[in-house]
Order: sequence, then structure tokens, then C-alpha cells
Amino acid sequence: MKKSNMFKLIAAFSAVAMLASCTNSNAEPVVEDLAYVTMEINPGLGVMVDEDNQVVFAHALNADGEMVMLQLQLEGKSLEDAIEEIIDETVALEFIPEETTEVDVEIDVESNLDTLQAQVRTQTQTHLNAAFEGNMLQAQTQTRTYTQTELDEATAKETTPLKLRLVKQAMIGNDDLLEEEALEMDEKALLNKVKNGATNMKKIAASLSTAFLEARQAIHDEYKEDILALKEAIATAEANREDTRDLEEQLATLREEMVTALHALVSDYRQQTTQARENWQTEANIRKGGSGSNNLTSQLDVSSSAA
Repeated sequence: MKKSNMFKLIAAFSAVAMLASCTNSNAEPVVEDLAYVTMEINPGLGVMVDEDNQVVFAHALNADGEMVMLQLQLEGKSLEDAIEEIIDETVALEFIPEETTEVDVEIDVESNLDTLQAQVRTQTQTHLNAAFEGNMLQAQTQTRTYTQTELDEATAKETTPLKLRLVKQAMIGNDDLLEEEALEMDEKALLNKVKNGATNMKKIAASLSTAFLEARQAIHDEYKEDILALKEAIATAEANREDTRDLEEQLATLREEMVTALHALVSDYRQQTTQARENWQTEANIRKGGSGSNNLTSQLDVSSSAA
């Protein structure tokens, strides 16, 4: 891969540290009734919706989820449209193996309103089924199975695994929020705190995603002309009933080189975003004077989506 592609990401990362230290997360949120649903395929994504089933914000739960979210703008869209776009992008990015016919999806839902929670759970399952069927796939949805570590931690803190996940998400975007304070919040206050902090994290993600898209396009442009030329040469040879094996081997090699370059770029992007989150968390802990800070490196479940 060209060094310039990496330099773009490094330059973007340099700006992230400045952005994290300048972001103001103390603005008072608009308090409303919300529901938060997680969908893990893998990738993993979280979507928050209001009582009109409109998406308030959406974010990645892991690195693969970040790749899906790069080109999606889901805020203001219906839950149905948002899920359709998420699944279409997941399929387009080939996170689902080609031979797959049935996809396992784990979901979980939290809300301060029981009726809204039940409604969002039902609609999420319905829309997931429809979106996968649109891609000639079947979905098998079930409630998320949490690890024993997650269950033990939630039990120790007298809460549910999903609420604990929200607590950690709220702390990422609100640098003045301590875990003890977040755990004492009711669902409505916590959900709104998460929504309020999402703006900060989106600014950080946007700084890196722009550089990633430019670098990815540069790789495609670098190989596109040669790939098209080989395809034309193969077509001409086939028309003349000539042996195309050498040309096909060249094409396969070129494609493999392009895929390797793209995978290297994705790997670098994941490292950059992980480092960005760690720097944000360090900054948050500094602002809190180091008190009440726990090990936050699992807040976006990065390890659950290793390449």
C-alpha cells in the first residue's frame, strides 16, 4: 500500500487528540422517552429511537460496526429504513460469508417505557427479517447471550448487562460522568445522557472516517485501470479462442494485491480508532482527576470484533 494512504490516517489521528480535548460534553440534553436496541451480527451496532420510531443516533459497538457506519447517516430515519441500510451495507462489505443462507442475529433492548421496549423489540425483529430477505438471506434473531464475565460484572454492580453497557457508553461521551453516578441514573436519564454524549464521539469518528474513505478510494483507483485492461484482454482472447490462463492468473494476482492493500488499510484504521478511543478515555480520566475511573477499554467491545 502506498505510504500516502497511511499518512492520511496518521494526520487525521493527530487531529483527534486536539478534538477530544476541545469537545464540550456538558450541554444539557433534551429529555425524552427513548429505546436503545443493540444488533450484533457481527458487526455490532446500537440504535436509539424515540416514540415515533425515528432514529435519534446510531453508533458502532465494535470495529466491524465502525466499518458499516462509515457511509451511513441514520439519524432522523425510521427504524425500518435504518435497519435496511445497516443490513445492505453489512452484506456489501462482505461481513457475511458468501455461502451463508441463515444469519444469527443477537439483539437486546432497553427503555424507560415497557411498552416502547416491547414495541421496538418486535419491530427490530420484523425489520431485520425483511432486510435479510431482501438480500436473499434468512435471519435467526434471539436475545443477546452475554458472557459470564459480563453477567458477573453486572451482578456485582446490581444492574443488567445492557444497562451496564449503556453506563460505559455514557461515560465515553461525557467526560465529567463517573460510573457510580451513571449506575444510579434511571433508564430515562441514562439514555438521554448517552444521546447527549454521542455527538462528541461522532466528531472523533468523522475525523478518521474521512481519511479512511479517501485512502480506500486511492487504492481502488491505483488498481482499477490495470484490472479493466486485463479483463478486456481476456475478453479479446476468448473471442479469438486463445488461451487465457496466463491473463486470468495475472488478474487473480492483481486482485489479490488490491485486497491485501485494502485489508492492511482496514487494519490500520482499526488501530487508529482504537487509539483514538483510548486517548479520549485518558483525557476523560484526567478531567475527572483519576477518580472513579475503571478499565474502560471494553466500552465499545473492540476485542469482540478482531479482524
